[in-house]
Amino acid sequence: MPSVNLRGIDLNFLVVFRALAEERHVSRAAHVLGMSQPATSAALKRLRVAVGDPILVRKGSRLVLTPRAEQLQAGVRAALQLLETTLSGEPKLELQTSESLVRICATDYGAAVFLPDLLQRLAEQAPRLRLRVAPAREASMVESLRDGSFDLGVGAVRLARPSLHYHRLFRERPVCLVRKGHPAAKRASRNRMRKSDFHAYAHIRVSLYREADTIMDDLLREQKMPVSSQHVVAFTSLLPHLIENTDLIAMCGERIAESMCANSDTVILKPPVALGMVDISVVWPSAADQNPVVAWVRDQIIDAAS
Repeated sequence: MPSVNLRGIDLNFLVVFRALAEERHVSRAAHVLGMSQPATSAALKRLRVAVGDPILVRKGSRLVLTPRAEQLQAGVRAALQLLETTLSGEPKLELQTSESLVRICATDYGAAVFLPDLLQRLAEQAPRLRLRVAPAREASMVESLRDGSFDLGVGAVRLARPSLHYHRLFRERPVCLVRKGHPAAKRASRNRMRKSDFHAYAHIRVSLYREADTIMDDLLREQKMPVSSQHVVAFTSLLPHLIENTDLIAMCGERIAESMCANSDTVILKPPVALGMVDISVVWPSAADQNPVVAWVRDQIIDAAS
């Protein structure tokens, strides 16, 4: 690998690159940097020459990182965090004035559990802190944390990766959801659905991708009870509304089910056989431990779930 002459690199380029890579929008990056938009555009032009890459390219109506910029993003962020920590001594956390951006990838189920409490805590303790929460399934969550696209992840993770850190927030028990008056609810014994009814009615499941198996699919397969879902949606929160006028069966975690169905005509039933528990965890890369703001947000998520 050819050596790089660091004397020829302006460290301000790295700061500009970090803002552009995080915001993917010149005007928003300018606001973060405290620069004018023309000055930020000019800096982007110089950055492109220095790196020998366009950095940001237009895709439809939005700007996206080039493959080269995606490779650089995690390393540049880590290098700047280390430099900032080194020069400032012990990291200081100024919550009341911090305008930092914390990026979280989560399943909508995970977000529904932690986000309301977290937003309340931010309003009280860190009113200027910014969150960006985006949906992700397990595989894309892991990859996004590894490459530095996100700072934290929240959701169900089946296999631990050595490059990431995990803290279990809670354990979830899978349950079935049906409409009030559903034949399966009428025939349920001690609030447990009959196996024959479980297989007799069509299912609707939650997955960001139709082809991708979910943790619920794996649990059912382990009990030799696989089902072929007729419908697939991307949002757990839609389930009560989608089944209220049908005989569809849906499955999700007990905790979110109780929250969603509190004011609806939805019945929560135990599945025909006991399924394994699902661990909902907060996940982060090592770089998050070096960022006091990200570490604080992570700790708030953990505290809210306890």
